[in-house]
Amino acid sequence: PAAVPVAEVIAFEGFGVGPGDRAVWVRPGAASCEAATLVSSIEVVSEGTSGVPAAEFEWSAGGLGLELCYDFALADAGFRIFPNVTVDAYEVTSPALTLGVVGVREVVVFSGVGLQVGDAVKWL
Repeated sequence: PAAVPVAEVIAFEGFGVGPGDRAVWVRPGAASCEAATLVSSIEVVSEGTSGVPAAEFEWSAGGLGLELCYDFALADAGFRIFPNVTVDAYEVTSPALTLGVVGVREVVVFSGVGLQVGDAVKWL
């Protein structure tokens, strides 16, 4: 899984995958990549540090089961949806701002995408 707004490097493997390809993640169920709601930056795939093609994505919103739209540089066919290649992008959307008082116990409610009972939080 990925986390909004942390940039995430994702490696790609498969026939025809290589540097110069482009990739983006979209909400599930779109009829085409052009009609889809983008939830990541469109990135050009480059030679990763381990020699495997990879791209670093920045996430604009969280979502579960985000689908890959991929454009093979050698095919010149445009973006195609790969609905079986998915990623979950977790996101905390609230609380946006809280005020705490030393020595006073507070209940803080979190909301977002991918949150569940048992998650941990830490204030920095």
